[in-house]
Amino acid sequence: MVCTRKTKTLVSTCVILSGMTNIICLLYVGWVTNYIASVYVRGQEPAPDKKLEEDKGDTLKIIERLDHLENVIKQHIQGTGAPGNLGRP
Repeated sequence: MVCTRKTKTLVSTCVILSGMTNIICLLYVGWVTNYIASVYVRGQEPAPDKKLEEDKGDTLKIIERLDHLENVIKQHIQGTGAPGNLGRP
């Protein structure tokens, strides 16, 4: 198959324009995403001090639950005695 110089030039031009179009589209999508994230997401975040206080309360609750679970497991292990007992005293 023989390609003329004019055909090669036309194909090269189409490839270059297609690549440029893809780059422009990606830049536009990135800009829109960044704009939406900066406008909408930041406005919905709670104040840092309030969130920190909520996290402290949650952390204390989790620690208390873990301590309680540890005590229950220790009592269960001490109460069963033999490994084959399966919780029956």
